[in-house]
This record gives sequence, C-alpha cells and structure tokens, in this order.
Amino acid sequence: MNKHALIVLLFAAACLTGWCEEKICVSLNVKFAADDKLALVNPDGTGEKDVFTWTGKPVDPEAQIFELRPAPDKRSVIARSSYSYNFTPYEFNAFSLKLDGSQTFMQYTPGPNSGIWDLPGPYGTVTGIVYESSGGPALPGARIYLEGVKNWQTSGADGSFRFENVPSGSRWIVAEDEGYWEGVFFSVTPGTQRQVDLVPTNAFRGSVSSPVRYQDRIYFLQAGLKAGYIDLAGDKATFHEIYVPRIGSCTVPLQWMDVRQSDGKVIITDWGHGCEKSRGLYTVDKDGNGYFLAADFKTAGYTAVDRVFWHPTKPDWVLVAYSYSASSGGISVAFGVLDLNDVSSFKGTIAFPENIYTHGNVELCGWSPKGDAILYSYYTTDPTHGVLAKFAVDANGAFTGGETPIMTGRQFSGAAWIDFSPQAITLDQLKDHILGRTPIPPGDKSAADLNKDNKIDAADMIYLIRQ
Repeated sequence: MNKHALIVLLFAAACLTGWCEEKICVSLNVKFAADDKLALVNPDGTGEKDVFTWTGKPVDPEAQIFELRPAPDKRSVIARSSYSYNFTPYEFNAFSLKLDGSQTFMQYTPGPNSGIWDLPGPYGTVTGIVYESSGGPALPGARIYLEGVKNWQTSGADGSFRFENVPSGSRWIVAEDEGYWEGVFFSVTPGTQRQVDLVPTNAFRGSVSSPVRYQDRIYFLQAGLKAGYIDLAGDKATFHEIYVPRIGSCTVPLQWMDVRQSDGKVIITDWGHGCEKSRGLYTVDKDGNGYFLAADFKTAGYTAVDRVFWHPTKPDWVLVAYSYSASSGGISVAFGVLDLNDVSSFKGTIAFPENIYTHGNVELCGWSPKGDAILYSYYTTDPTHGVLAKFAVDANGAFTGGETPIMTGRQFSGAAWIDFSPQAITLDQLKDHILGRTPIPPGDKSAADLNKDNKIDAADMIYLIRQ
C-alpha cells in the first residue's frame, strides 16, 4: 500500500466517525440572558447537536460566548467569553472551547493560571486589606476573588481577608464593591504568606476581543486600544504589543483583527471618528513590523469599517463588513470582497436595507472553509428571532444565488464554519511530535497512531515508511 492509499483509508475511517465533514458551530443564547451554549449544525441547518455549555463548570455556570473562530486543530473554536470574569481585571477573555462534547476548555487570558482550578500543591497563604481609597479607611463587605480558588471571600469589619491553601505561581486577585474594582497580578510562593492590599476604585474593566490563534500565539485586541499576542510556548503572562493606533488627538477604537494562517500577516480595522488616518484596514507582519494602510475607508460615503477576514485560499482577498451613507441619506450596512492588490472597488458586495440594520444587529462571521460562501447573522428588532444565513461567492469574488437561511427564530451570539476533515500525517509531523517540537493536534492523533497501539512514537514513523 502506498502513502496516498493509506491517507485515503485514514480519511475514510475518520468519516465513519463523523469527523470528515463541514459543520457550522453556532453560539446560541439559551435563557435570553447572559448564557450561551455551542451547537454544531450541518451547513443546511440540519442535525443540530449541543457540544459545549458552561453548566457544571467550576465557576459561572452561565456565561456569554462571542466571536467564534475555527482553531487550527479543527476540533475547537477560539472565542471571547465572560466566563469567570470576576476573577480577572477583564470583563471578557480569550478561550479555546472543545467541540467533541467533552465539555473541556482552556482560558488563555489574562495570565498563566487563568481558568485553572484545583491545582495541586505546594501551597501558600494570601492575606490583605481592602481600602475605600488610597490612604483611606478600610472597606468591609467587599468581595475578593482569587484565581485558582473557587470560593470568593468578603472583607471583614477591618477590611481584612485571608486565603489558605493557594496554589503557587502567578495569578490575579480582584476586589469588587458596588461596581468598583481593582485587580493585582502577583506570585504565590509555597509555604509563605503574601500580603496584597486592594483599593477598588476603578469603574470600568478591560476586555479582550477578536481573539484568533496562529501557531502557538493567541492574537487579540486589548480594550480596543492595542493589538498583540501572548505566546503559549513562552511566557503566557506577557502581552506582546504589535499595533497601536497612530493618532494622538482622538479616541480610535480598534474594531477587529484577523491573522493569515499561511504566514501570520495581521489585518486590523482601525476605526476612528474625525481623525486623519482612521476607518481603514491596516496590516503588519506577525511581529508588528511593516505597518501599512492597506485600504483607506475614509472617503466620501463610507462611515465605518467593522470586521475583516482573510480568504482561506486567496492570500490577498479579504471579506469586510462596512457601512456607508445611502443615497436617501440613511446608513446602510454591507459586506464586500476586496482584493488588497486593487482596493479601488469591491469585487462583490451585498447590502442590507438602510436604517433597519446596523453593526449592532448584523454580524459577519467569516468565510466557509473553501472560501466559496460567507456566513453571517442578523435580526430586525427582536434578537430572539434572528437569522443565521449564508451567501455563495463565485471564483471572481462576486456574490451569487441569493441568501440561504440556515437557522431562524433563534438568538445568535456568534458562529464559525469549520472543516472537520482530518489532516494527512507526514513523517515530519510525526518526528516533530515525538521530539516534543510541535504536538500533533488532538483531533488528528487518532490518524497519527498508524499502527493503532494507542501511542504515537517511532513505530508509527516506521509504519508510514514501510507503506
């Protein structure tokens, strides 16, 4: 049997288990409140299957899930969620959520121990006092949340608190009182007592948005003011800044970012009001070099540019959500396919009726895996009666065939179109996995275990060579 035939057989075996097809992962609001679940459906909307919920997790049995992106392993999504927000200085953080029904997840931000509970010892002790203001009196009755410790505490009459059996390592501690908070990042040393005093005077929390994974990096926007990444293979606590708006005199929120999976090139929507270099698409390389205004939307008629997604196979094509002033004087939301080599006009566009739809009730979710369709959701006045739809895109970038509804009458918080096909395993992949360089993604480990002995080792390399 040659290598090609072996790959075909592995692909067929994976299909028998239901992991060789395209699926749409959708985040559905289930209680008309701050609670979402993930489900998989076929691209025609059939076969809905729940795969993830926060119910039963260590903290926050209800949480929102937004901004879904396919993860490189094809078996999970990268998303933004409010889960465990009390335990960090951010209202929303970046997560990886498994889609195999195992209910497993990983929290990436804002630190190395975020979202990790019940760690084994060694342990230390954390004590402190909560104050009303800097140099002011002690604050009784404040809530104190410590990462890695499920049970929060209330400060005593003298403002004091004490946590025993705190796992060692770096983590956040947060004090909250009547909507005001303070977070401190510190390290716990085994067998010692650490004093941390807190002054909850901040009215607003930070936020992670637009998270996307590239290799061992999680890229995201920090509070809409800067773009960067954390390195999962290095110091997860360090935010590596790659982009900040180059405007000094006005507020310029960054709306969205995407990372091209072929080379790590980053594209960012820099959206400002009344600034000279705003409302455009900017690119930098994966390390923040090569700052370039790829498409200037600050022209007559355009009012804002919102989300942007790299095409999965055409390296310079992007899908953009934007708005413009209609001829009647109203505002219209539209989607367009743009070739960054020629930004004089869109290759194709679709527009929503003016003044009915805005960036608040229309959400662009991205491309299909082959780049031959786009995915989006919208509603008119009632978010519980939303529509998840797709629209075909031809080889020239034009929209064709009209809208095809996928799901209707639901409240959608996000969606991503995913190809669950297993990756063909190569000798280099096996070698890098065995040497500890680049682990084979969990979804492809079954295919990598070529001799079916429940482990991936040199025997699998020999097996592949012999075929």
